[in-house]
This record gives sequence, C-alpha cells and structure tokens, in this order.
Amino acid sequence: MYVPNLFMNNIIQFFFKLTKNLIKYLIFILPFIVIFKVLYICWISNIWTFTYFCQEFISNLPFLGEALLDFFWSDSMILSLDNIKNNQTITRLFFAGGIGSCLGKTVFETWFSDYFKVPATAGSPDLSGELRITKMPLNLQSTKGSDLNLGSDSSNVPVKGIGSASGSGSSNLPVKGSVDDMSSTGFWQVPLNTFKDEISPCFEQYTRILNKMNNKSLYYTLEVPKNNEDPNITEMSLAQNLFGVLQTHSNILNGSFSGRDGWLSELRHFLSEEDKKKIEEISKRKDKAHEDYLEKLESLGGSDIRSDLKRFFDFTNTYRNTVKKELAEADTIIKKGLNDKRHPLHKKQQFRKILNTDYPKLIKSFHEEDERLKKRFTELFNTPKSKKNK
Repeated sequence: MYVPNLFMNNIIQFFFKLTKNLIKYLIFILPFIVIFKVLYICWISNIWTFTYFCQEFISNLPFLGEALLDFFWSDSMILSLDNIKNNQTITRLFFAGGIGSCLGKTVFETWFSDYFKVPATAGSPDLSGELRITKMPLNLQSTKGSDLNLGSDSSNVPVKGIGSASGSGSSNLPVKGSVDDMSSTGFWQVPLNTFKDEISPCFEQYTRILNKMNNKSLYYTLEVPKNNEDPNITEMSLAQNLFGVLQTHSNILNGSFSGRDGWLSELRHFLSEEDKKKIEEISKRKDKAHEDYLEKLESLGGSDIRSDLKRFFDFTNTYRNTVKKELAEADTIIKKGLNDKRHPLHKKQQFRKILNTDYPKLIKSFHEEDERLKKRFTELFNTPKSKKNK
C-alpha cells in the first residue's frame, strides 16, 4: 500500500537529514565552539604558549580529551585535574545540547517546514544569474552617467532561469506514483511554493524593469539630435546604449522563458502520461529554439553596427515569438488537465487560484510591457532614416 511506503520514505528522509545535520555540527560548529572557548581561556589567563593552548583544546574535546591528554602529556601536564574535569563537563553539555539542536532541526525540516514558510521579499528575487554578452566588433557598453543609460538594469537580470527551474525541465518532484498519491500527500504544494517564492517575485521584477525601459523620456534612436551640444551624445554612444537595451530585453526574455518552462515542468507530474510527454517535448523544442537563437547571435559582428543591431532585434523577435507559442501550448495542456473536475487537485482552491488567476495575470502584465518595448524597437528599426531626422 502507498501509506506505509510514504511512512517509510519519511522515516528514511528523517534519518538522512539527521545524519547530515549531525555531520555539519561535528565538523563545522563544535570545533569552532571549542577553539573560541580555548582562545577566551588563554586571554583571561594571559597564557599564550603553544603547549597551554594544545592542552586546553584537547581537554575540551568531549569524551576523548582526558585519554588524549594522558597519552601525550602524562608527565608534563600544565592543567590541573579540576580544570580538565570542568572542561570536559562544559564541552559535554555543549555536545549534548548540539545533538538536541540537530534533532529538533531535523524534525522541523522533515514535517513542519511547509507550515512556516516566509514569503519572498517583494522585488528581491535571487539575481545570481549570469549575463550573456553577445560578441560584437566594438566594445559596446551602456553609456554611463547620462540619461542615455537605458540598459543599466541589464546587470540585474537573471537569465539562467528562476531558482531551481531550468531550461531542461528538471524538477524535484517525484515521477513515480499516481496523481491521487501525490495530491493527497502534499506534493501538490511544491509547485505552489515555487510560484509564490520564485516565479512571482522574479516576473514582477522583470515587469518593473521593462516598464522602466518603456518610460524613459529619451526616445530610442541612432540619430544624433540637430544642434546637439552634449559631447557625450554621439553615434557611437547611441549605438552602445541601444545595444545595452537590446541585451537587457534578451536577458529578460531568457529568464522568463526558463522560469515558466521550469514551473510547467513541475506541474507536468500531475498530468496523464500522454500530457506529460507533450510538456516534455515542448520543453525540448524551447531549448532547441534557444540554441538556434544563440547560434544566430554568434553570427553578428559585421562592419555595419546599425545592421547588426537590427539583426539582433530580428533574431530576438523570432526567438520570442517561437517560444511564446510553445509555452502557450503548454499552458493550455496544463490548464485543461488540471481543471478537469475529476482531477484530485481540482478540489484544492489555493491551487486553482494560482493556476487560473494569479499565473495568467502575472504573464499578462509581463507581456503587455514586453509588447510596448517591442513596438518601440519596431518603430525605430522600420522607420526610414529621412523621417527619423525630422
């Protein structure tokens, strides 16, 4: 039966976590407690000899200290017997308390952590992602110290995906067991926590960055204004700035696509085997589109910077439209499967709210800002040069 198996899995998980916590305590915590205790004893005693430090340190090792002292310094002991016994008593108290701390931490992590989730700080997602820099013939960087710095947010855009979500569709959810098993044992909360703690705050930040880029007062241009008196505004600075904007947009798209793909890959475990395979195939096509996009970007680097910038935009737009279509298809499959009234998760009101209300609203807000920025790029690159100067 499933329940006994679940119970055994929990017990195995408990002992695994307990062993890990004990190892961390014995290797990384207890030794530092002993070292700083000995340093304090040397300080208050004003004795800083190597022998004194070693004997104090060894005498503070729980259970083994007395035997080691007798083995190494049986005839030249500096410490008194009372000091040794006091050190052993105190350190054993530390040791016993540490074992209890490990046990309590393991119980919490195994059975109660889901009930004490701290919501992610709004607007402060993990920004440890790596910024991909496209090879270009010029040293193109965002113009600093002026209103032209429209791409300055690019360093804050994660592009490796959101949290554990990855482009390959990997997930920590179990792939074995029936949907009824997973929905009744709390596994259904995993994608909900992923959405609340990772997907939602990151997409909110993406949307804010796009909104900031859209609301810049200076119109994106490659033309130096007539009667320009600012030496910082040159054709090269404008090209540098526009390249930074295009990069920022590309990085945001990559991060959003990887985050959505990872979250949908978590949800696929609650679908039928047929629908699960469809989601996996969509994830593979998304990865293939990303690889093709990167190959196209590698081809940039000609002598005409304007042409390269236009091609950058065209490549990004093609990639964007392809992956948006694939992920929209995945959304349809997910919603159709999980909104079936016969599905066990249909009874979970919190799950239905995130799937049918919060997630679509988040994606809609992001797409609105993305479309606004795309429109500005389209107008810029498709307007004849003669009209740009008017």
